[in-house]
Amino acid sequence: MDTIPDGRPEPTWHPGDFDADDRGDHGGGDHGAPPPWDDDDVPDPGSPSGPPPEDPELLDKIRRAASLDHSDTDNARRLIIHFGADLKVMALEGERNSDYLVWCGTHWDAKGGPDAALRLAQRIGELILLEADFLAATPDEATAMREGAAAEAERAALPAPEEWTDAQKARDRDLAGLVARGKGARAALDKRKVARRKFGVSTKNKARVEAMLSMAAPHLTVATAAWNADPYVFATRNHTHRFLPGHYEGANSGRRLVTREGHAREDLITRIIDVNFDPQASAPRFGAFLEEMLPDERTRVYVQTFNGLSLTGVPIQKLLFHYGFGANGKSIFLEVVHRVFGDFAITLAAETVSGTSERSAQGATPDLARLYGKWGVRIPELPKGQPLRESLVKTLTGGEAIPVRNLFKGTFEFVPVAKPQGSGNGYPTLDGSDYGMMRRLAVIFWPVTVPEARRRDFNELVSDLSSERAGILNWLIDGALHYFDEGLIAPEGVLAATEDLQHEMDPVGAFQKACVCHRTGWKVTASEMYDGYAAWATASAMRPMSQTMFGRIMKTKLKRLDGAVRVYPDVELHSVPPPPRSGDDWPERHS
Repeated sequence: MDTIPDGRPEPTWHPGDFDADDRGDHGGGDHGAPPPWDDDDVPDPGSPSGPPPEDPELLDKIRRAASLDHSDTDNARRLIIHFGADLKVMALEGERNSDYLVWCGTHWDAKGGPDAALRLAQRIGELILLEADFLAATPDEATAMREGAAAEAERAALPAPEEWTDAQKARDRDLAGLVARGKGARAALDKRKVARRKFGVSTKNKARVEAMLSMAAPHLTVATAAWNADPYVFATRNHTHRFLPGHYEGANSGRRLVTREGHAREDLITRIIDVNFDPQASAPRFGAFLEEMLPDERTRVYVQTFNGLSLTGVPIQKLLFHYGFGANGKSIFLEVVHRVFGDFAITLAAETVSGTSERSAQGATPDLARLYGKWGVRIPELPKGQPLRESLVKTLTGGEAIPVRNLFKGTFEFVPVAKPQGSGNGYPTLDGSDYGMMRRLAVIFWPVTVPEARRRDFNELVSDLSSERAGILNWLIDGALHYFDEGLIAPEGVLAATEDLQHEMDPVGAFQKACVCHRTGWKVTASEMYDGYAAWATASAMRPMSQTMFGRIMKTKLKRLDGAVRVYPDVELHSVPPPPRSGDDWPERHS
């Protein structure tokens, strides 16, 4: 065995090599349950630790770790040697010791990572006990022990002491000194072995375990942007799938799906679709359900394409709003697809994206932080009439990096790429002044109401359809491939339903489209414009908004000259319904 000056085995790493590459390959085993703990199995620190393990790979790791000292820093090295292949840490700004992720055989588990890392660190103490048998004598000690053994043999060969000559007596004294030095060298080595075993026991203490994880974290840290970085890769229980590029990026790229068995740590994937991939699987009941509840084929293809894109990290500046009057299948569909996606998607509470309360700019954003690594998001039952938080919807669909902060933890940036889908039996509201917001919305109208006699229990039907998850996964894959071939093109039914939503969300825009046209040299006073709007709103069975609110919105849509009399130049009113009869309700005017 190679030795260093103090007699310990020569380390296989050097000071500059203390990083995530200096690690063993633990094989991706199951870390879900801790090893059995039995006090009877813990050896006395001063006694041998039992027979050595037979696994050559484990023996090599123990031999390497035996060269380390009794410090928290070197315990971190031990953790990396034994389990470094299965441990990573996500970098968070302002957070020194971030949470661990653990390799679970299919992906890097963030949710169970901290507990799994703790269990692995707790095993280091037992492994240190085994290091004692790999401690070697120093060169001086080895020489002393060899000379002592030889001296002891030579003394045994001497005649009886009463027959010794003076020379033999002198020689015996020299040999006795060599034997004593040899025994001293052996005692020193045994003392180090006892100390190593004692250190192994103390390493099981909470402070040592926590220090080990803390000291190892900087050497296992991976940048936030590196996780799930390939937008065209996803994994299932038994396969890793890639949409390989065609001739160019984006829609119509002709990407194709390539599948390989197994999973690789290097992909840095933090979630899988918990389905056994079967390319031959189908979903006849799910397909029949969609055909009945969404009878328009082009609308079904659009929904399939949008949901298929949630298998990718391709950002799409769209929010799908599923709308219907109840008992129409939209909630069933969203729940079934959400169950198939599993950890690929999350559910956001409706109050996250709707309502009037404002989020603190400096506050924690744990709800948005949950979007990290997710490619699908469901927002169930948006309340009717509640305003959407337009800036937040833009954040979700904008394709730009946003900073977020976990509760009590550090901050990090990521680009939201989850495809949001909301639902409701009534429309939320917008002020209608932001075209960028309006173009992000796409409405899926579910026109069929299931008769009372045919309605099934919600959970029963969801479970029945979800049992076809392997076939539904193939349906999603076909949707993604359709996007890569033809893009996400809204059909007439979706455009019409979206226009209805925009009409209700943006009554001023609807009035402008119906009753205002461009005409050079003409002008309409602000008062005339409002009177026209009020007449149109009343005829459309809507309560007109106040003149002040109308003016604020209208000036974002048309040029307005604010002189003694406010006017909109180069426009003309047309097709304005007759004014309401005397006595009809009109809103009060405000200057």
